[in-house]
Amino acid sequence: DGPLLLTNIMKNSKLIPEFIILNKKINKNLTIKYKKSFNQKLIFQKNEKKIFEKIKKNKINLVLLIFSNQILKIIPNKIKTYNFHLSYLPKYKGRHPIHWGILNGEKSFGISCHKVTKKIDNGPIIWRKKIYFKKKYLDFKYVRKNLLKLIPNDFFSKKFKEKNIFFTGHYFRKIKPSDSRILKLDFLNKEYLKRKIFLFSVTNYRCYIYKNKKKNFIKSYKNLYNLLKKN
Repeated sequence: DGPLLLTNIMKNSKLIPEFIILNKKINKNLTIKYKKSFNQKLIFQKNEKKIFEKIKKNKINLVLLIFSNQILKIIPNKIKTYNFHLSYLPKYKGRHPIHWGILNGEKSFGISCHKVTKKIDNGPIIWRKKIYFKKKYLDFKYVRKNLLKLIPNDFFSKKFKEKNIFFTGHYFRKIKPSDSRILKLDFLNKEYLKRKIFLFSVTNYRCYIYKNKKKNFIKSYKNLYNLLKKN
């Protein structure tokens, strides 16, 4: 749904994208929304060389990425490319920044727009914004929804300067389905365990625990507590 949001904001500045490229499958409801809005402009393609050929053929001079899990090596070297990253860079570079932030107990989250360079999430930043959440436990969808609201409606009417910021820290890896498994170590930190259960409760891989060799999916901390009470 990221490209849908960006294109709606672009309309406020009377800008229309030449086409939308998605590199992964989406659900039926989103597909209908995309086709209704873009019709023939919607393209499904993973191969960067083929994407670049399409871009070159249509004389595109700007590429915008949002929620992209693909590392581009050709396009950013040929065409100005910017990425919307769901963290307040330089914090939480890499994959799934919201997930890692929630697991780490963060209350302050952010969104950034930066130029794509050879190093992942390391290019000059043109815009970034922070938000603080008062809720004790956060889920991914809630945080992402509120971060996207931070992108101003007149974003594409503004002029930005590229700022080189000293990047420190490390890159976070991709969250895997196995990360939602509740381990013995998790019980040493009750608050961490609650954050973990809450985080994964709205994802495709809900938390689970093995009991008597059976895989049990966990909806809430109370659900886990009741399960463990049973003989």
